[in-house]
Amino acid sequence: MFLLPLVASTSFSRSGCFGFFPDADGIPRSRNNTSLSSSSRGRQRRLELRLQPSSTSPPVGHRHGQQQQHHGSMGAARAGNGSDGIATNLPEADDYCLTARDIRCVVLDIEGTTTPIPFVTDVLFPYARSNVRAYLVDTYRTRQTMDDVAFLRAQIDKDLADGVPSAVLVPPPSAPEEEVIDALVANVEAMIDADRKLPALKQLQGRIWRLGFDGGEIQGVVYDDVAEALARWHGTGTVRSYIYSSGSREAQRLIFGNTEAHGDLRRYLSAFFDTSVGGKREPRSYYEIWQTLGVDSPSQILFLTDVYQEATAARDAGFEVLISIRPGNAPLPEDHGFQTITSFAQISV
Repeated sequence: MFLLPLVASTSFSRSGCFGFFPDADGIPRSRNNTSLSSSSRGRQRRLELRLQPSSTSPPVGHRHGQQQQHHGSMGAARAGNGSDGIATNLPEADDYCLTARDIRCVVLDIEGTTTPIPFVTDVLFPYARSNVRAYLVDTYRTRQTMDDVAFLRAQIDKDLADGVPSAVLVPPPSAPEEEVIDALVANVEAMIDADRKLPALKQLQGRIWRLGFDGGEIQGVVYDDVAEALARWHGTGTVRSYIYSSGSREAQRLIFGNTEAHGDLRRYLSAFFDTSVGGKREPRSYYEIWQTLGVDSPSQILFLTDVYQEATAARDAGFEVLISIRPGNAPLPEDHGFQTITSFAQISV
């Protein structure tokens, strides 16, 4: 026996996420250039919690020592979660469906949302750290690497001015190449170890990861339920999916274009956003994304993340928000106030 509440009819706006933005470089303005405060005023929540009959779902895929976790072993939650990042004392996830109404665009975080955190921390970061010296030595005189080095120099100069303890002075370009590379490597390794979300670092990491992906040393890891949801949403013809990550757009395309279990998922993604639109904890960044996507209201955009501060920023910009609960994610504040999911199978659009 199960409950099915009445579904209110939903009227969609005239404007949707039309158009394909391969790099999300431009920031076109929509016809309805509504301010944040006025667009958020009077918004009705479009997320409902429904009790549905259980269904069989495939296990969520993990690699690199992670244990496989079936959807039914975790639950949907509104309250806080345990110290290991998993919601506690909750019903089975397959018993619930979070239905987003009038959502035209879904914007996804990567680490901890679409992809296991250990893939980033135990695979991508160490690969970049281990190969940064060889990459700089091999490509140092190319125009691309010269530009990347200039970008890094600017960040390192700022770090030195700000008194960042790990910052190391980089010799001038006229100095011997080996000395410059030694200093750059020391700075990059320290940035990686501190998990700093710096555009200059992320850009260089993306270059290095490309070598690993192109050579078959790295394959992207995406949860099974994410791949299935992307295909399902794409099939509607009315919902478009996007990525917003602190990683560079190049790195994002590499992860989703070379997945181990699902092949190239980029056919389901309409654009990739990185911190060139702004930091992920700043409401203004989500305002810029809304203006780029062109929907009438930010409430027609659903953002999924595992980070409370990002969820708060997106909500303040008028987005609908769900927080992703995955194995290994950081615990949320006890009274975070957001709806949470443990699987994208819980979302029906």
